[in-house]
Amino acid sequence: PMPLRPGVHNVAATPFLPDESLDEASLRTLVEYCVARGCEGMLVLGVLGEVDKLADAERDRAVAGFVDAAAGRLEITVGVTHHATVA
Repeated sequence: PMPLRPGVHNVAATPFLPDESLDEASLRTLVEYCVARGCEGMLVLGVLGEVDKLADAERDRAVAGFVDAAAGRLEITVGVTHHATVA
C-alpha cells in the first residue's frame, strides 16, 4: 500500500441538505476549507457513519466530488465500510 502524505488529514463529514440528500455543492467548500488551512489530505465516507445514509450512486458522486474538488491538492482517502461481507 502507498503511505499517506505526512501532515494533517481531515476526517470529513459528508454534507447533507435538509431533505437528507447529498449536498454536492458543499463538497467543494469543505475541500477549499481544508486546502486553505494547510491540510495534506481528507478521509471521506469514513468513520463518522454517514456512509450508511447514502445509496451506491450517491457514494460514487460524493467520492467523485471530493476528488474533483481536490484536483491533486489533497490526498483523498475513501472509507470502504459496508455492513455485508459479500459487498
